[in-house]
Amino acid sequence: MILGEDGKVSIEEFEVETKTSLTKVFAVEYAHRLLHHLGQCHNLHGHTGHVRIVMKGPVDPKTGMIADFSDVKMVLGGVIGLLDHAVVLNSQDPLFDSLSGHDLSIVLLDDLEPTAENLAEWLLYRLNHEITGWVDSGEGAAGDWSGRCVTDVVFAETANNAAACTMVGCVINDE
Repeated sequence: MILGEDGKVSIEEFEVETKTSLTKVFAVEYAHRLLHHLGQCHNLHGHTGHVRIVMKGPVDPKTGMIADFSDVKMVLGGVIGLLDHAVVLNSQDPLFDSLSGHDLSIVLLDDLEPTAENLAEWLLYRLNHEITGWVDSGEGAAGDWSGRCVTDVVFAETANNAAACTMVGCVINDE
């Protein structure tokens, strides 16, 4: 470690490469059941969950931000909002037939159990698809999101239980 005469360390004195990311947490109230589970989670039940996303991309030299947190909520909040106050089921769950037609918000996962692991992966792909659509549609109120991607989603179904999904090889095009 190199210290200046004043005892302070200056970042310019180090040859380091940094990667900056931002993290945003969303709350979700949802119900689910695990069709193929033999324990208590086979019963329909609810959770107060939290979704933590990590986004990487270039830091805008003018704003000093990857993205404004309110823009992250605006662009990505709709995807996470699909789960909020919804019943999340495996598409093969016969409970869907009983619940449909009752003016309920139901999210069906295509032959997947609605576990924290599967929801984290489902969200990771849906969130990045949303970013791609935002970039493809041109600059909007949230500005240019080129080169940004969600690299990690942690889906916590309780304060003590969570699953994470990480995108390996997320390509950020800094053109």
